[in-house]
Amino acid sequence: MDQKWDRKECGKVALDPNSYTLGALGAHNVVLLHLPGMGKGVAASAASSCRISFPGIRLALVVGVCGGVPFGPHNIERILGEVVISDGLVQYDFGRQFPNDFKRKRTLHDSHGRPDSEIRGFLARLGGREARRKILTAARGYLLSLQATEEALGAALYQYPGAAEDVLHQPLSLHKHLQAATCPEWEKTCGTVGACDLARTLDWQQLNCGFSQLVPRQRLNVYSGDISQGPSDSLELHIGTVASGDKIMKSGEERDKVAKEEGVIAFEMEGAGIWDQFPCLIIKGICDYADCHKSKKWQYYAAATAAAQMKAVLDEWD
Repeated sequence: MDQKWDRKECGKVALDPNSYTLGALGAHNVVLLHLPGMGKGVAASAASSCRISFPGIRLALVVGVCGGVPFGPHNIERILGEVVISDGLVQYDFGRQFPNDFKRKRTLHDSHGRPDSEIRGFLARLGGREARRKILTAARGYLLSLQATEEALGAALYQYPGAAEDVLHQPLSLHKHLQAATCPEWEKTCGTVGACDLARTLDWQQLNCGFSQLVPRQRLNVYSGDISQGPSDSLELHIGTVASGDKIMKSGEERDKVAKEEGVIAFEMEGAGIWDQFPCLIIKGICDYADCHKSKKWQYYAAATAAAQMKAVLDEWD
């Protein structure tokens, strides 16, 4: 924030359980709502209370991290640290579970509406070359400032983890032990189609799994020899439909199935709770590929890129 204000002097009504930070970003007065947990239920409850305390809110930005769909139409490739901005939302886990299949409820009454005309017009402008270039340039500056502030405090949480850490596995590649000697529950879990609890606490390199099932990444090849170097366009943004639900997507196969059926570009957990409460944009950094090999190595950097893009977006919001 460019300025912060005293919470006691600004707006929060009695019995509102939310925690806020109040201030300004550029020309905009901002209410930063600190969610107490994950999931659309938590987000919906918090947003409902926020509307009572701050009825004049024009735009809600849901900012954080998400799981990205690595490939899209027309050879689009998404890499870790890039940012997704929503132009629509699908609540992909709302439906009926049958013995052998899940059917999402798709009626008009069960679906989230499209963004209002002001947001649609704004996103159309973001799709233009000049506005996009301006936002990306500003976001890079904000990210560098955020990184410099952390470094001055003796931390490096928001630094780019390195191209060598951006690893994509084949959708059917499983995250588990490959040998009985290393698995405490081989016959029940890793020796069949499952994975043991120990395997889920280890990264893919510790498990020595998936080396033969890595997906080549064209945009990262040039950087593979130097993990300190990142793509010059690592703050690229992708505008598209976002999948929101209460479950954490950790299956490459299911990820690709939902992406194909629903046309989504990322998975997250809070947007569905806020979408119908306020005019809303979801702005989230890609921290993993929504598969079983996901780790937390990219979460801080992805959160930082999302925050930088959010501030750049607000610069352009009238």
